[in-house]
Amino acid sequence: MTARLDVALEALQPLLNTHDASAAVDRVDIGAGGDLRLSIMESGRPRWFGHDDRGLVEQLPQHDTGIPLASRLKATDRLLAYRPGRRIVIARESRGERTIVKGYRRRRSEKAARLHRIAASTVASHELRIPQLYFHGAQLDALVFENLVGRPLRPVEASVDAFFAVGSSLRGFQAAASAAPLNDFSVEDELAVLRRWSERAELVLGDLPNDWIATCFRVRDLGQRLPEPRIGLCHRDLHDGQFLEMEHGIALLDFDLLCRADTALDPANLLAHFTLRALQRADGATDSSAHQAGEALLDGLCETDDASFGARLRFYQATSFLRLALVYAVRPRWRHLSDTLTRIGSRCLDESESRC
Repeated sequence: MTARLDVALEALQPLLNTHDASAAVDRVDIGAGGDLRLSIMESGRPRWFGHDDRGLVEQLPQHDTGIPLASRLKATDRLLAYRPGRRIVIARESRGERTIVKGYRRRRSEKAARLHRIAASTVASHELRIPQLYFHGAQLDALVFENLVGRPLRPVEASVDAFFAVGSSLRGFQAAASAAPLNDFSVEDELAVLRRWSERAELVLGDLPNDWIATCFRVRDLGQRLPEPRIGLCHRDLHDGQFLEMEHGIALLDFDLLCRADTALDPANLLAHFTLRALQRADGATDSSAHQAGEALLDGLCETDDASFGARLRFYQATSFLRLALVYAVRPRWRHLSDTLTRIGSRCLDESESRC
């Protein structure tokens, strides 16, 4: 049987001005039932499509009934991000001032506002900047933030020193956990994330990447023997795209998943993304620059007083690589990286097991 993703790409092909739909697809999200949401870039312009048993339908942000803010979009708004039915982010000009407006599904903005305020109130480091939340529009389920000016922080040679500052700031960020009324995120929760991803990916791919299931079994086994965690404040979606390098300091964005978790989880996820960027050659990232950025991050984090940190770090790197292997298996342009990401995850497990 043809995989659902391939069926969606076949349906998409006649609608594009290109001979290769796979190359145009930028992102694919999978619903609980295996329905797909595909975003593409065509001639520098984004387009969004949904695909389910009824076929392929183009989705326009201004017609999205699942996001209240969508009905209030203006012609002058600049669309920064859009996930159909889930979230929309725009830059808006008003009286000469630019703000960032983030619209959520119904009844989802209150929690996002609460988590952002917790993050802003608990960060002690002056090196880590969090955008100010100006306003919570509950009726539109929208948050209005200050517009921070900076450039994305990538694991390239020019930014190595900045990642030392990130590590140092992250240590201060994690230390604020005791004051934060947040949910805990455990090893079992991390394994549940992998399970959900595997179920959805298998629905649309037919087969998972080579050795993925075997490696996941090893992860589950090691998770039961992992040393006791050190708990800290956790971003839980920490990748290089969440940072802006500003003229004075570094900004951290997007606290929708804020929780309390093992202090190894956030840096592990960030390190895994460094490796991913090197594989993608994103913005000039290389194996060498990703390694240097990782070393600088860990030097800044300075976990020399935590004897089991290395074992836990490698464990969460393994889970991050396994998750990324599935995330990119359903992005046609990058699916060739999935087996490599799985193998790197397996090597991280080897190191974690040797330290336990």
